[in-house]
Amino acid sequence: MVLTSVVLRRAMAGVSRLVGHAVVYSVLCAAVALVTVAAVALLGAADVELRPAATGLLAAVVAVGLLPLRVQLRRLLVRARQGREPSEEELVRSLTEQLLRSRQQVVAAREEERGALRRELHDVLGPSLAGLRMQLGALPPVVRSDPQAAVDRLGRLEQAAGAALEDVRRLSRGLRPTSLDELGLTAALEDVAEQQGLRLAVQAEGLPTLPAGVEVAAYRIGSEALTNAARHSGTGSVDLHLQVRDGALVVRVSDRGTGARAPSGGVGTTSMRQRAAELGGVLTVRDTEGGGTTVEARLPLGTAAT
Repeated sequence: MVLTSVVLRRAMAGVSRLVGHAVVYSVLCAAVALVTVAAVALLGAADVELRPAATGLLAAVVAVGLLPLRVQLRRLLVRARQGREPSEEELVRSLTEQLLRSRQQVVAAREEERGALRRELHDVLGPSLAGLRMQLGALPPVVRSDPQAAVDRLGRLEQAAGAALEDVRRLSRGLRPTSLDELGLTAALEDVAEQQGLRLAVQAEGLPTLPAGVEVAAYRIGSEALTNAARHSGTGSVDLHLQVRDGALVVRVSDRGTGARAPSGGVGTTSMRQRAAELGGVLTVRDTEGGGTTVEARLPLGTAAT
């Protein structure tokens, strides 16, 4: 019986990797029956007569003895399931959860931008326009009583209106940089590099007309990467590579510096990753061969690029 139990335990360990709980319980039941029959046969060979009640009691004892095997089988089954390839249903569930998290991040980023724009309108432009309105409302009495003072006040109001207009332009550039419309993506990034005092080597030929969202994201990512290179690389030489490959726009900024890399978890790097993720793309930051840092973003074009 001891030998039979050992053989059964080893056999169940192999079976549990392939079958589910229902089959395991079926195998256990068969094992109880097999061990009981073997015991009855052995006792019969020894001329020991067993009554039906004794046979049932023997089967119960065998079943109790095999209960620890059930726990072991369950553990082995869990391990086998963890080590196997995920099913199609599990893959779909995992991808759905990832998509949901990605959408939540996009919505959160969009709401943050909307909140920032609302604060700018409320805290900057709102007070400026409210002040203009109050001063214009108080102007008619001054015109009647002191025309020269009214003229002076109108000059100050004109300056205030000009400042408010500049705020509007600044907010507009924050939504979509005017340099993209005026210069195009490549020249706009060259302008950023010039403002940062960088010597820029550009590779960008045959770019198609890009979707607006991709173009803005490429500009924002490229601008941040160029700014980081100017701040952290310790060099003034940077390479910019723009290329459409495999249905995606590749934006690569490589510096040749020896300075410290921008923090991977910093606000700028996180912002670049979020902008790429919003379009279903990816951003990587790695060491450049020979020294320096390379920032590369892959931004899917969809079907809108021509």
